[in-house]
Amino acid sequence: MKFTNPSVSLALLGSIFFGVLTGSAALKCGIAGVTKQCLGKTDVRYDPDASYALAEQDEFWGDYSGLYVGDYSVAFPNGTLMTDISLPGLPGSFDLSTVRKFVNHTVSASRMHTKILMVSKSNTPGFPGILQPAEIYFTSTFEKDGSASFIAVIEGFEQTGFDSRFETNSTLTPVAGTALLGVDTSMGYETNYCTSPACATMQTFSEDFMPIGDDSAVITKSRQHGGSLTRVDKATWDTELGNAYAAFNIPTLEDASMKTPYLTQLEDTNAEFLTGYEFSEEDWQKYDPAFGTSPYVEPDGVLTGGFIAGITIASIIVAVAIFSFIYKRGVEARERRVKAAVAMSIAKTMKFSGSSKNLSPSDLETMFTKIDKDGNGNLSKDEIKGLVDDAGVAKMSDKDYDILFASLDIDGNGTLDFAEFSAFFAAISSGTGKVDDFDDA
Repeated sequence: MKFTNPSVSLALLGSIFFGVLTGSAALKCGIAGVTKQCLGKTDVRYDPDASYALAEQDEFWGDYSGLYVGDYSVAFPNGTLMTDISLPGLPGSFDLSTVRKFVNHTVSASRMHTKILMVSKSNTPGFPGILQPAEIYFTSTFEKDGSASFIAVIEGFEQTGFDSRFETNSTLTPVAGTALLGVDTSMGYETNYCTSPACATMQTFSEDFMPIGDDSAVITKSRQHGGSLTRVDKATWDTELGNAYAAFNIPTLEDASMKTPYLTQLEDTNAEFLTGYEFSEEDWQKYDPAFGTSPYVEPDGVLTGGFIAGITIASIIVAVAIFSFIYKRGVEARERRVKAAVAMSIAKTMKFSGSSKNLSPSDLETMFTKIDKDGNGNLSKDEIKGLVDDAGVAKMSDKDYDILFASLDIDGNGTLDFAEFSAFFAAISSGTGKVDDFDDA
């Protein structure tokens, strides 16, 4: 009988274990005691259940929403206020040092839409002031860190679209729950600092930078602007806007000599002031991460070192158990065959016939005496081996004789006395038929 190599068995068992784990489907992370913890547990970017809603990522955004009114000023790079500025296509000059600013911040889920209306007065007596509308669009990001990513800005009346040149790597990021820091990689930066609880009042400041001439590598500060804003309700918004119209001589549609850039009339829709182009749902979904594919995908699970060690140990234990079982069964079968061969050899050599079970004590004693060549009352392994070899019934290796004597030598002293010899014949049956060769395993 040939025995299976235990190392081969172990490798086979290992492949079966790991094949069951990985063959049918990818492993999942975070399986207790089996795979390593999911990245999403410590890195929100990989957490599929983490919301893209800005207010859920940072509570600052919940306070930031609302209608704001305040005073604003624009200055040159050296800090000198812009009190006398000419604008293309408009007569006279304008004072941008005392601007009345109206802002509507709307934060909804993953989106933020800011609408701005700036009202400035003319320096020319009897000339109307100027309105400057703008809309800015942001969304949350795949980073899920509370930052809002800049999409586009639309300025002026009666716009029909937005310029993709504004699609820059620019963000607004809440800081310590009280401030909002904006960094525009191509234009400048801005800060919004809440000066009262729930951001009821805030201070704003920003600086713009632009290339000098055609040399985009040379950047300089072009202007700085800032002011204070106070959150108001809709009724106050309407009242303050009406007051600004009167103070800055903003005409209605009927009185205006030109529609652009003047607001046509004072209506309730002013709180939701539009430049003329409003993002459609299709526009939003191009940038909204909730409708995109995140680059942060949880990888397949990775087995823990403890689990691998456990599987390895279990494989070894199972392999050893299987090998031991096979080996034991093989030894038992070999032992039976060796005993049968020896019995037949002895019977042939001693000229006995019939069943070995029916041998009388006298027969056994006679047989024992003949085998005991040196007459010391004990049979050595060499004496038995010589007997079997002389009979030529079975080819037995040293391993076969070791197995034989391990089963016959009850007291383990390396020889067989008469009692052990008799027990051997009592334990086997006669008539075994053909005796197989005993090759080495």
